Amino acid sequence: MTSELHESEPRRLTMAHADVVTGVVLLAIGLAMLWGGFTMDRLEVRRIHPASIPGLVPMGLGAALAVCAIILLAGAAKAGGMRFAGARLGESEAPGGIARLLLCLALTLAYPLGLIGAMPFWLATSIFVTVFIALFEWRRRPPARHAIALGTALLQGVLVGIVTAYVFQEFFLVRLP
Repeated sequence: MTSELHESEPRRLTMAHADVVTGVVLLAIGLAMLWGGFTMDRLEVRRIHPASIPGLVPMGLGAALAVCAIILLAGAAKAGGMRFAGARLGESEAPGGIARLLLCLALTLAYPLGLIGAMPFWLATSIFVTVFIALFEWRRRPPARHAIALGTALLQGVLVGIVTAYVFQEFFLVRLP
């Protein structure tokens, strides 16, 4: 037996294929944000400085997202993700991908719908980030390293929660829920 695929056997979709699709979607969103921020009203009539235009942050975020999408697409192309011919949808190298996607969706919805507003922002964000990292890292680590993975997830979650709340409240002067 050889590990090569026969020409009659269909190729399975890989993570590189998923990265191509994700990269294209993120690139479209980034470019839309960039364009939307650029076309926002400039408020010159009110003599507002051009550097404080309302669309500046969306433009910056859109540009950053587009750059990250291009980097993702370049890596996917290098890994062979641009070759979709003969690949079967629904067959992938990573079993459980749909379950992980649904878990990600559930956690992402639980954060704004269940945690935000029910507790201080920094705590809600810390819990979300900790649980998210822990759940997705758990299976990747050998059992002997589970405690380290949980400790790392907790440290990252608390740091992200506290730093995010601090930056928004102190630098951006935004009251958080």
